[in-house]
Amino acid sequence: MANDRSRHNPDFWIKAFRVAGFVMLAVVAARLVKVQVIDGGVYGKRAQRQHTIRHKIPAKRGNIYDRNGRLLASSMGVETVWFYKPHVEPSRIGEAAAVFARILGGSADEYFRKIVNGPKYVRVARHIDNETAEALREANLRGVNITQEPLRYYPNNSVAAQLLGFCDPDGVGLEGLEKQFDRYLAGEDGYSVIVQDALNKPISTCEDAPRRTTSGIRPCSHH
Repeated sequence: MANDRSRHNPDFWIKAFRVAGFVMLAVVAARLVKVQVIDGGVYGKRAQRQHTIRHKIPAKRGNIYDRNGRLLASSMGVETVWFYKPHVEPSRIGEAAAVFARILGGSADEYFRKIVNGPKYVRVARHIDNETAEALREANLRGVNITQEPLRYYPNNSVAAQLLGFCDPDGVGLEGLEKQFDRYLAGEDGYSVIVQDALNKPISTCEDAPRRTTSGIRPCSHH
């Protein structure tokens, strides 16, 4: 009978709710300590991976001069087209592929497969001319980013071609002086970091990391 009376007593229920509330707060506090203190480093690294994009910025390859200071090999900036899939709804990728085919040439199906099967950040085309790049900018496609990367060129065309050698499309020396002095000419790539929210929308872009380029080499002259 005493127990029945206590259960109908308002003070009993007030105390019971207080105890339950303290227990819930203790559980939540313990969970917060585990997440923020014990496992904080793990979750912090995971959040950084999910909310930041690190994009490489190729360094400009150093110049090559003759003994009189005349330019023999240099690099110029050309446009490269990237597509970031998380910024675009999957149902809109087909529309983007059609625009790429119209402006860049080629098949929309090929661009579609390249985007769908590629990584989050897909390189759609490289070394395009300024007119084509401007047409893509005017199309204002979501997820498209146009950057510059260096392309090797030789002002004197084939003059001393066997001595100078050549580079691959990524700017790596394969023959001649380009290969022999590749570690001096290559420079060091930089990068940019884009911060995005939980919906993959860009929040800000951090400053580009410093990058180093060489001043070029001059072949020795023999008298």
